[in-house]
Amino acid sequence: MNISTSKRLFAGQILSSLVLIWIAVFITASVYTPGEALAQGKVKPEWRDMPDYYPDGFDGWGKIDRISDTEIVVDDRLLLFASFVKFSTPVIRDASIASFSKGEEVGYILNSDKELTSLWLIKINQ
Repeated sequence: MNISTSKRLFAGQILSSLVLIWIAVFITASVYTPGEALAQGKVKPEWRDMPDYYPDGFDGWGKIDRISDTEIVVDDRLLLFASFVKFSTPVIRDASIASFSKGEEVGYILNSDKELTSLWLIKINQ
């Protein structure tokens, strides 16, 4: 085997490895839902202009399926409220739970016990 053939084999191995890495990244990224992807770090939806008092990111976000005084379901995920929950909307910094309803898009922050500590309105149901 000459040097030219060795270089081509080596280049082929590198290309094959890069293709496999790209496929693994693509499959991993396509499997995660927004809430799961956010478990890796807080993310602020970039497509929205948020008020300055909104956090730099959320532990998760999605549409409200159901909300009560003690819990909320966001995109089929049940979240229990912590003993104190901060509610905010783009126009009301210190809002109440009454400012939120089914179908609205929200971001949320969880404590270490996975209880919801703050709820932030992202998009009003229209």
